[in-house]
Amino acid sequence: MLQTNKMEIKIEKFNLYECLSQTIALLKQTALNKEIKISCFVDNKIYVNADRNMVCTIARNIISNAIKFTNKGGEITISSNPVENLVEISIKDTGVGIEKKNLDKLFVIDETFTTKGTANEEGTGLGLLLCKEMIEKQGGKLWAESEPGKGSNFVFTIPT
Repeated sequence: MLQTNKMEIKIEKFNLYECLSQTIALLKQTALNKEIKISCFVDNKIYVNADRNMVCTIARNIISNAIKFTNKGGEITISSNPVENLVEISIKDTGVGIEKKNLDKLFVIDETFTTKGTANEEGTGLGLLLCKEMIEKQGGKLWAESEPGKGSNFVFTIPT
């Protein structure tokens, strides 16, 4: 539906911190089960112009992945940085990381890439593709930086 423009995008002004706080609250127990600390350093005065449900879904997917690929006792840090008429949201973990050759496959439909999480959690490998589509439909971008053994940083932009 997203690719054929049949999914309605409802742009509205909303508080980014509230969206992220609700998302973290939903995932808190999963993180606690693995003794993973989630810290959010997003300014509570940042408002974005985007589809609230999509942004919350994107954050939920990326944070869920961070939990999945972070070992027991690890940490996830969420931060924001205003850049011109956008806000950059960073979700950084201390997880297992991703090899460069696989990093390039994360956002390509023909290269669906999936691995088991640190507690053998499974996934389809499609979540990040959908996140990328949703972000781009709203005028933003999504990318990842990672190094094996040192964790990953997923960054996306949203219009303010």
